Amino acid sequence: MSEIKLPHRILQHEIDSEACKIVSSKFNRNWEIRDLTGRDFGIDKMVERFENGYVTSEFLLLQIKGTEKEIDTNNPRFSLKTKELQYAEMFTTPLILVYVSITNPQQCYYVWLQQYIRVRLQFDNPTWRKQETNTIYFPKENILDLEKRIEHLEYIAKFPKFEHSWVQYYLALDDIDINLPKVFVYEDMGFDEIWYTIKDIEKALKKAISCSENISERFKSNLFVETIKLIQEIKRTNKKPIKKEYIQI
Repeated sequence: MSEIKLPHRILQHEIDSEACKIVSSKFNRNWEIRDLTGRDFGIDKMVERFENGYVTSEFLLLQIKGTEKEIDTNNPRFSLKTKELQYAEMFTTPLILVYVSITNPQQCYYVWLQQYIRVRLQFDNPTWRKQETNTIYFPKENILDLEKRIEHLEYIAKFPKFEHSWVQYYLALDDIDINLPKVFVYEDMGFDEIWYTIKDIEKALKKAISCSENISERFKSNLFVETIKLIQEIKRTNKKPIKKEYIQI
């Protein structure tokens, strides 16, 4: 009688499953971890951040790699397939590579792949796309520990909001630039002509203020509110502003 050949689970799958459990245990109740079902394209978990029980629409995608060996804490690194890096580039949601030792769960390192590609890989190795694999070097301080790295992880999760705010802020300011004349002779302009050039600026400035919540104060003009008040006063009086006021706008 021939020996029955049963399906066999390969060792690396066992290691990766254990690694996923360890990584999931690193997050507290303010982060909801979701398994991604379907064919594996390199993303193992999706994590959503909550604040005081409320959703934030801030997410992290996790690609988890496990090892039975101890990780070199002086130079933590992992060799990743180039196609997986190129896949990471396609996402706007931050994709985090996590590398964990299942024999020493404290050795659990992470790196934000899209940012790593932009600020390090592209400069260290401009031809990285031509290779089959690339070595990813983890910052030694990037240990997946919410007590120590919570601000960094929250910043990464919020980054798409920062990008969106900058785009909307720029578009609002660009609308102002389009509305203003490039050349004008103030003395030859009547109220109606002046009002035509500034009537939509109040709306654009309010839009810029409303979408700048996630932009650092040092990048924002402190003249927006003052300019809005000036435009409102011109509208109220229905009089041609003095030249200095028009130039200010």
